Amino acid sequence: MARQSKNFYQYLCTKALAVLSPRQKEVIIRRFGLKGKEKETLEKIGRDFGITRERVRQLQNSALSKAAQAIESLGASFSQLTSQWVEFLKVKGGVMRKDDFVKTMAGFEGNIPRVNFILALQKSIVSIDGTGDIYPAVAVDKKYWEEAYKVISWFQDFLSSEGSTFSDREIYKVYQEKLEGKNSKEVFFTWLSLAKNIKRGVLGDWGLLSWPEVKPRGLRDLAYLVYRKEAKPLHFTEVARLINVYGLRPGKKALPQSVHNDLIRDPRFVLVGRGIYALREWGYEDGTVRDVIIRILEEAGMPLPASEIVRRVLEVRQVKEATVLMNLQNRNYFTRTEGGLYMLKPKVA
Repeated sequence: MARQSKNFYQYLCTKALAVLSPRQKEVIIRRFGLKGKEKETLEKIGRDFGITRERVRQLQNSALSKAAQAIESLGASFSQLTSQWVEFLKVKGGVMRKDDFVKTMAGFEGNIPRVNFILALQKSIVSIDGTGDIYPAVAVDKKYWEEAYKVISWFQDFLSSEGSTFSDREIYKVYQEKLEGKNSKEVFFTWLSLAKNIKRGVLGDWGLLSWPEVKPRGLRDLAYLVYRKEAKPLHFTEVARLINVYGLRPGKKALPQSVHNDLIRDPRFVLVGRGIYALREWGYEDGTVRDVIIRILEEAGMPLPASEIVRRVLEVRQVKEATVLMNLQNRNYFTRTEGGLYMLKPKVA
């Protein structure tokens, strides 16, 4: 798709504005920011003109109608542009975030107001208003939008029920297998970008915006993100190092002691060894090695050999085997049977 030059967009805007009255022209220039300034609201323009917001809207609508007729009268030069826009949208699956489309067609920032203005004048592309969940969009026609919206809605529910992030390859595979989607990756991810609540996280995986893996808030969430990525217990110094290596805190360095302080305070993390933490969601529980042994024996409901106790403890604690065996020698809590098994010391009535 060849982007149009600055001069061509400027030419179209000049032709469109030329047919307007001075007041209509000023409204359009200020509403679209055509003089390089920020777009202005109906209320702001109304205050300056000493008229109501609704009257400004009427001036705007009548101006757009006149400008559209003027620009359509240019014939092939204008219709060729809109045809190119439509073809580009079709490659993207027929629908696209409006801001992404405008930036792409503009080519550089100074052209963005002009493209927005021309987009408001043409009739080949449909504009879709944004909602709480969806960004404003443009579409070849509403059938493309409706199909994309169904996919987005399905994935919002799917991610919510799964509760975990997905890589590009994984989430596209879900689209192909669960929804029998036939669109290309480019189209699928263009559609997905329409959703405000579905985002690619800082490490590249897709999830819901409210998740710490997608939009981490503070060191605790960054640490959680590192643990989810590494999928194993880590020493707090290693967590700090990885936060910095992954560039998760631009402009600020994660300090080991600060990370350690946050790990201690956050219930998502469990101390499983000397300075080593794991995620509670992995099945780890609070407590000393002795507490873990007590839980293991209580859950077993029978004496166990030392080797089995060691195996089960090492599943949830990063300690040496000797540490587990040393704890088993605590006669205040554990008793060794004649068969060499270990059990909880009977409580005295």
